[in-house]
Amino acid sequence: MQKGKKDEGFIKQPYFEGGPKALSTFIQSQIIYPQEALANKTKGVVELNITINHLGIVTESVVLKSLGNGCDEEAQRIAKLIKFVVPKNPRKLKVLFHKNLRVTFVLPKTKVNPSPTKSIQYNYTYTQTPAKTSTQGSKFNYQIVIKKG
Repeated sequence: MQKGKKDEGFIKQPYFEGGPKALSTFIQSQIIYPQEALANKTKGVVELNITINHLGIVTESVVLKSLGNGCDEEAQRIAKLIKFVVPKNPRKLKVLFHKNLRVTFVLPKTKVNPSPTKSIQYNYTYTQTPAKTSTQGSKFNYQIVIKKG
């Protein structure tokens, strides 16, 4: 008779639902590039050490490798948004976990507008000359707008 396989660890580590690729996708989708970093064309990696509580919420983040120009603060803001899944631990232990997290800042590509939309506007005014029997004239205004896309 064979014994059941032991668990790999007494206390199981938290993980992001979907794995590391989903975590990096989430981080990249949440980045709001700081204006100061855009002006100085700052790019690179900010490394953080994050503390995760027993509920999977990031409670603290410390910058290990700084990038400056507002990128550190943005990386810490994103770290606070991440929600981890914490597997059940024996005896209902409430353990704090520490993980290193890397947030990569890549300058956004500038979009080149092929040409602004051009519009052509024609104004046509028609004034009817008063007839001998009529004392009032009629005035008509027409406006045709053609937009090229």
